[in-house]
Amino acid sequence: MSRLSQHAQISLAIDLILFGVRTSIVQLHTGISAPILRALYREIYNGEAPVSGQMAESDGVVCTRQDVIEASLFLNLYVHIGTARVYRTINIEALIRSYKLFLELRAEAGFVCPPKIGPTEAWILVRDLRIRDVVSLRSCPCGCTYSVVLKQRLLPRCPACGADNEPTINSSESLSRIGRSSSTVSPSLISFAEEDDMPLKPQRTRSASGAANPS
Repeated sequence: MSRLSQHAQISLAIDLILFGVRTSIVQLHTGISAPILRALYREIYNGEAPVSGQMAESDGVVCTRQDVIEASLFLNLYVHIGTARVYRTINIEALIRSYKLFLELRAEAGFVCPPKIGPTEAWILVRDLRIRDVVSLRSCPCGCTYSVVLKQRLLPRCPACGADNEPTINSSESLSRIGRSSSTVSPSLISFAEEDDMPLKPQRTRSASGAANPS
């Protein structure tokens, strides 16, 4: 490996560590060994050890109505920035840019508490967005494009109007609506209360065992 390639890997690793994802995710995208990444993490964060343990699945990230709204806002931004390629591969640059914009929109909506969807949870959602029916975006006639996660506990209804829409596969058909001002989730929806959350029977789909899931 050339020195330039090594430099690019280390630079990407530093960017991802500063972004806040797990070191296992950094290893997946850079190929740098875990001991080196842990040492790099401690150097960046003044001796603090990186977080370890099993990561949540997508249905563990989106558990409440508030989570649906925030996941929808983030994923709309991610697809708009990353274009249709995000349905085939994880776009790290788009992930970081869209998450920063997501935080800015939350702040504009008046939220001061940290979002439940942190950088690692955002990565989990974009990872599973590549797998049909595990994480998907549905378009509602009201103009809202919202996220639906396999086996989520909530009914897969539009967070804006409550409509129950037919599934939309992750394709150019759904992408054609995403990114338009009329199809994103308004930041004002973030203030929706969670008290109307309703249980959902598990949905059935093809196996997603082939997806990457570093711990």
